Amino acid sequence: MNIPTGKPIIKNVALKNLNCQNMISDLSAKKFNGYICITIKDKFGYEDSFLVFQDGIIKGAYHTFLDKNKENFGDNAMKLFMSTLVVQFGTLDVYALTKEQTELILTFNEKIKTTPIKEYKYLSQFVTPKYREEIIGTTEGENESKYDLFKKIGLGNINI
Repeated sequence: MNIPTGKPIIKNVALKNLNCQNMISDLSAKKFNGYICITIKDKFGYEDSFLVFQDGIIKGAYHTFLDKNKENFGDNAMKLFMSTLVVQFGTLDVYALTKEQTELILTFNEKIKTTPIKEYKYLSQFVTPKYREEIIGTTEGENESKYDLFKKIGLGNINI
């Protein structure tokens, strides 16, 4: 998924150091244009997720389970994004864009469009790991990642 970088507002901040719920509410109240990007590592592997805001309204979402090559778009990705907020090992970035740039993202990536969300209240029900477990399954080790494979053969210190 190609999106413009934009102007960094928050860069590489640990999830455990943030109150993401307040931050999302604050971005909505300030009629933010741009996106939030989260990268995490937990028992399901590595994941990237982002929410696109236009005039403070969440209008797009994308989530990928990197180790499993599984992508989610739209409302499902928005719920997965919210479920990542409970993960301890992750980083968050916030990038500001112009309204026109967010419109282009939504136009050229139709699949990411969500039901427009104006209030955090609706999203709070998905701030739980249960939703992610339903999507990917609760069995660990079933789909071994390339990182796990490298660790097994003694090459765990290689950066990919």
